[in-house]
Amino acid sequence: MVGLFMDATRSYAKRVTAQTGIAVDAIALQDEDPDDDTLRAQLEDRDLVLTFANLHERLAALVPDQDILSLRFIPAEGTRLALAALDPMANVVAVSRFADFMPILTLGVRRFAAHVHTVTSRVMDAPDLGEVLAVADVVVMSTGAETAADAAPDHATLIEYLHVPDPGDIDRLVGSRLGLVIPHPREEVS
Repeated sequence: MVGLFMDATRSYAKRVTAQTGIAVDAIALQDEDPDDDTLRAQLEDRDLVLTFANLHERLAALVPDQDILSLRFIPAEGTRLALAALDPMANVVAVSRFADFMPILTLGVRRFAAHVHTVTSRVMDAPDLGEVLAVADVVVMSTGAETAADAAPDHATLIEYLHVPDPGDIDRLVGSRLGLVIPHPREEVS
């Protein structure tokens, strides 16, 4: 499993392992910052490389003969429940470390907190981030944007927008690529 941040990538690998029964290693690009040769060596001779769609092209260029599968990710159950429980009048600020993740984060917050009237979105390097956070009742942070909590008011509720690999993708895509029959019902993994 190739992701950006080690803790999150380990949790993704753990979920795939629990669902398939096959050990999955974690490689984090942002935390470890491997050079291309190191990354190529880590990916060669793997049965399957799992990743996000936005990392697929880079990995495919490094190891063109490797089987690479991009999984969909969904908000974790705890994230969905926290968003659904928000006060409709809360001033919610969604903060992403990466601009290309902002649409996903914003849509996810709006989907699971559809009842909330005020949702504002910013990337970490937005010049007005401090001002926007200063009046937040709730701060929803993508993985990697946790420092946004430092500028939030003491009363603000903090929610890390955690993802999990889509269990359906694991069943359909990973299972079929590895020739697995995954039993049901699945046990919930945290």
